[in-house]
Amino acid sequence: MAGHPALNRTVGWFQGRMETGPRALGRRSILVDIHHTRARDHINSSVKNREPWRPLAPVLLSEAAPDLIGTSVPHPFIFVARQATDAARKLIPAAVHTDGTLRPQTVARDDTDPYARLLSSFAEQTGRPPALLNTPFNHEAEPIVCTPRNAVATFAASPLDMLAIGPFLVRRDRKS
Repeated sequence: MAGHPALNRTVGWFQGRMETGPRALGRRSILVDIHHTRARDHINSSVKNREPWRPLAPVLLSEAAPDLIGTSVPHPFIFVARQATDAARKLIPAAVHTDGTLRPQTVARDDTDPYARLLSSFAEQTGRPPALLNTPFNHEAEPIVCTPRNAVATFAASPLDMLAIGPFLVRRDRKS
C-alpha cells in the first residue's frame, strides 16, 4: 500500500473544460480517499463547513461497479441512488449514506481521460478499489470554481492538501 499522492489527502481537481449540471463530474471536483469515514467527515466539517450527515458521491471505474453498487449499468451523472453492497460498506464506507444508499458516478476506463487515469492509478498504487469520494470544487457559500484563478484562490483559502490543475500538482507545505 505504497504512497499514491492522493492517499489520505484532499485534492482540488481542475481539469479541462467547465462542466454543467448540479454535480461535479470530474472536471471541477474535490477528491479524497474513500476508504475511511473520516474523509467524509473532514470534507463536511473542514472544507464545506456543512452538516455531518450530508452525503458525498463515490466516483469509480465501471469495472468496480458490480461489486460496489451491484450493477454494471453506467451511472455517469450521480442522479440515481443505489443500495450499498456489503463490499461498498466495507471498502468505500465514506460514500455510504446514513440510509445505506450511495449515489455513484461510474467512469469507463480510458487512457485519454485524466479522471479515469487517476482512478486507475489510485487502485494500482494502493491496492484499493478504483474509487474516490467526489464533491464539487468549491467551499462554503461559493460557486463551483470556473477558472484557473478561481481554483487557485479556492485552494489558497481552504484546507485542501493539493491542487491538480491541468498537468500541474501543487502541494501545500504543512510543516508549521
